[in-house]
Amino acid sequence: MPLTNHDLGLPTIEEGERRILTVDDPVVHLTRMQSSAGGLEIQAFTPAPNQLLLGCAFETSDQLESIVLPGLHPQGPDPRSPIFRSTPQGVSINLRAVKQIARFFVIGLPQTGNRSMPGGTLVLTTYGGSRMEVVLDTSATYGAKALVTGYVVEGRIVLRAEHDPFSGTLQQVAGVYGYDQMTWRDPFTPLF
Repeated sequence: MPLTNHDLGLPTIEEGERRILTVDDPVVHLTRMQSSAGGLEIQAFTPAPNQLLLGCAFETSDQLESIVLPGLHPQGPDPRSPIFRSTPQGVSINLRAVKQIARFFVIGLPQTGNRSMPGGTLVLTTYGGSRMEVVLDTSATYGAKALVTGYVVEGRIVLRAEHDPFSGTLQQVAGVYGYDQMTWRDPFTPLF
């Protein structure tokens, strides 16, 4: 039976193209090839180094919810064969395992003295060199803020820059975005 090509009706991005995901144009979907080849690299470029740590909450296709955070729980869901990795340099998603992913979102954890977002740019890069950029604001936060969400739809990743003014503890932000099956030691420390 041949595959049916369903048009998602969303903008795509070409190999090697650079696109800024704005408030007015926040969504892009990756092609099936972009969604399953290599990886998706996500890095924050801020005015000074280490001003924004990135974590990634995710749900697998078998409905397991978890989160990767640098230093605390840096890879998952299976540390022996991780799909998601979080380091002080950013987040990496192994797209060869896209069939095991249902959704994910990238969380910014400001490391500034007053917990405000540092400004700068969040950069998402595909294996084929496509580059999506999200301008980071300088708003005050309560410690965590959602930056980008991703959903797997018919084998393709749909990315959305959130530009959401809501911030809260890591637990609150995860809950607002529907990640409510994780348990927590405190508002910033999930149990694994």
